[in-house]
Amino acid sequence: SAVEFGMSRCDHSATSVATPLQDAYRAAAASRRLDDAFRNYLSERGAKPLSLARVTNFITGVSGLRLAGDAVLDLWQRDDGTQTGERAGARDELLHTTETVKRWYEDLANSLLDEAPTPVPLPRETAADERLVNAVRNDLHGDDGQLNGTAVRMIWTGDHLDAVRRLQEVIVGSA
Repeated sequence: SAVEFGMSRCDHSATSVATPLQDAYRAAAASRRLDDAFRNYLSERGAKPLSLARVTNFITGVSGLRLAGDAVLDLWQRDDGTQTGERAGARDELLHTTETVKRWYEDLANSLLDEAPTPVPLPRETAADERLVNAVRNDLHGDDGQLNGTAVRMIWTGDHLDAVRRLQEVIVGSA
């Protein structure tokens, strides 16, 4: 929802999306509950069914996902809302990447619930990176020669999505 919010602010042809503050609040509350559960797990006496390293990797993965979402939301909340230029190609590329990554994490959650094999981490899509860079290349500078903040935010959003994709290796290694 953070990426969708950002992409709704990137150009004049985008459909407006409300700031996903409720999603951010729910994620933060879930993170606090997870932290409490982890502390309880650590304080329990006796043998643990999972190693501390495996549990910690899961917790770290969840925290990384939430922090990436918060970073993307913060990035786009700082945007002044000025929508100049046409960035439909870059917007579509980021939304496609978001959907792919989101679907992977949904598959992971289902595999954990069903005790099924975990999905294979997504490979880095260098072609998608190139398409994103090419889509915003002309928009990086405004008519005045200055960097265009919206295009830079789009590149950072892509970087945050890639960080979330890279977390998959850590999580699957523990699963």
